[in-house]
Amino acid sequence: MLVEFGSMNTQHTNVPPLSSPLTTPPAPSPSSTNGFHSPQATAKSSGAPPRPTEKKSRSLFAVVAILGVVGLLLAGGGTLVFLFAKSWLKPQRDDFILHTVGYERLELTVVEKGNLEAAENTDVICRVKAGGRGSNFATTIKWIIDPGTRVMSNRPEHLRKDVRGGFVWPHTYHSDVPLHRRGKPMTKDEAADPATSQRFEKLKVWSDLLVELDSAGLEDQERQQQIAVNTAEAAVIKAKGDLDICISQNESDLKTAEVKVKIAELAEKSYREGEYLAKKAELEGKLEQSKDRAAYSKRMEAKGFLSSAAAEADQLALKNLEEQYRVLTKFDKEKFETQLKSDFEEAKRNLERVKTQNKAKLETAENELKTKKDLRDQEIEKLKDLREQISHCQLYAPGDGLVVYFQSEQERSGFGQQSTIAQGEQVREGQRLIRIPSLDQMLVNTRVHEAMVSRVKSGLPVDIRLDAFPDLILKGTVRTVGTVAMKPEWRSSSDVKMYLTTVTIDGAVPGLKPDMTAECTIRIDATPGKVLTVPVQAIVGGAELGPNRKVYVKTPGGWEEREIVLGLNNEKMVEVKSGLKEGEQVILNPKVLLGETAKTRQPGEFESKNAKQQGENGKAPEAKDSKMPGAGASDKDAPGASGGGGKKKFDPAEFKKKFDEDPEFRKKMLEKGYDPSKMKGKAGGAP
Repeated sequence: MLVEFGSMNTQHTNVPPLSSPLTTPPAPSPSSTNGFHSPQATAKSSGAPPRPTEKKSRSLFAVVAILGVVGLLLAGGGTLVFLFAKSWLKPQRDDFILHTVGYERLELTVVEKGNLEAAENTDVICRVKAGGRGSNFATTIKWIIDPGTRVMSNRPEHLRKDVRGGFVWPHTYHSDVPLHRRGKPMTKDEAADPATSQRFEKLKVWSDLLVELDSAGLEDQERQQQIAVNTAEAAVIKAKGDLDICISQNESDLKTAEVKVKIAELAEKSYREGEYLAKKAELEGKLEQSKDRAAYSKRMEAKGFLSSAAAEADQLALKNLEEQYRVLTKFDKEKFETQLKSDFEEAKRNLERVKTQNKAKLETAENELKTKKDLRDQEIEKLKDLREQISHCQLYAPGDGLVVYFQSEQERSGFGQQSTIAQGEQVREGQRLIRIPSLDQMLVNTRVHEAMVSRVKSGLPVDIRLDAFPDLILKGTVRTVGTVAMKPEWRSSSDVKMYLTTVTIDGAVPGLKPDMTAECTIRIDATPGKVLTVPVQAIVGGAELGPNRKVYVKTPGGWEEREIVLGLNNEKMVEVKSGLKEGEQVILNPKVLLGETAKTRQPGEFESKNAKQQGENGKAPEAKDSKMPGAGASDKDAPGASGGGGKKKFDPAEFKKKFDEDPEFRKKMLEKGYDPSKMKGKAGGAP
């Protein structure tokens, strides 16, 4: 025991060394145990009282035992203190990001990129029709003005020197000028009409010539068409004569049929109201007389004044008259009435047939005349159309501005049919040749994701920031929202539906140019006052929780899981209706605490179903519906992609570059299933 306690190094310095009594022990005896002699045995064997050395040895044993117990207690307590200090002195994690919960006014916004465009663009279009079936080209450019030339739609006389142009109908609205004739020179037909010619002289303006198209082929067609018009006019004259003859014949046939109907009607009425009643009255008189005579004969026969044969003859005469009366009232009346009525009905049907035949003949003759007239008018319209197309071969400036050769978006992107606008080149019917933009009023053409389009309405305020002027924030208003989804770009997934939305810029801003990049923040709604909010990345949970979610709150005792109820939310903040108090701190990166499987969301991530469910007022969806904030990671981590309303174009090259150069990004993408070798589109444009 002494050796074991000594090994603990717990002996005090004032304790005598133990080596002396231990190094000189008495000789062992049979009564000794383990090589130590008991004092009683020593005294007994020697027969003398104990020596001072032995007494000192016993005291030393007691001291050593006490010191051993104390050392054992100190060792156990030190271990406990060490473990307790280790637990309190353990370094705390410093990778938690905290946010203090507070009140603020929550705004619901949609942020989209777009490009500037002039609110008013005047396009000069080729109106000459294509030459024939299978041909897309109408004519060729005989002459065209140089791009960048400043033109005028109503050039004063003193500025017309060395400028190609001519007199045309006014370009702007005028009640006396049809829409299709605005900005066009007077045609031959218009010049032949004195009233139109006088009106043209009164309203004409002198405009700069922009394009002159080849009209030689149209002039040849005009001469051939004039012959066709003359032939059609002769056919109309003949059809008019046939119509007059048809009308006269129809009148005769109708009059004859009407007379037959009248006669049949009178015959039926004459029998019913005349002949029948007369015969009936006659028979009734005879029948009355015969009844009296038969009764008289019967009385006379009974008295013997008249023979039985005479009485029977009178009875037979009575029966004969009764039979005639019965036949008249039951058979003859119905027979003659039926026959006469049938004749009357047949006469009426014949009248209707005559009317129908007359109508058919008249309509045939009228249609023949109308057809001839239509053919003539058609030939005349062709002639007018040819003459109008000839006038379309000269295109004049519809407004003041700079000349810009038109180029479509497909052509700028390298798609679609490429067209060259130059002298000698062929042009198609409806092809835009020149655009004259007005820079006084600009607008932004942007695209809104289908998840957010139900929220965006005309008239909503918009904050506009231009890449060219980053410190300038312009005010604007939503002008229109597309009703049909735009055709997806070749780089976007076909599942991504975007709707064209135009935003007007309030007032005239100098320095703005078409195609400048702009960022539009559409302000959809806002809370009436300040509400308790937390960032969306602090929310944990999915749609299965309904409007309820969880956050982790810092407390003196550690992290506390707290259930909250959500309200309005945007791409950054979410309203907390219950579960938190102002001043409490929540963790913004709960995945550090819970692991990568936790369902969270980053700012700017919107899910389509979530936005649709929130609808007009941004309310949180129910459990069975779409995901709320924190419902899970989206494709935001992929370059060029962001959730919901903040969708951007996905750039495969940018994705692959970051995938190859950034190990952390590559690891995260592989965990999410992204592979740059399989660039199939997902929602939001991510791979």
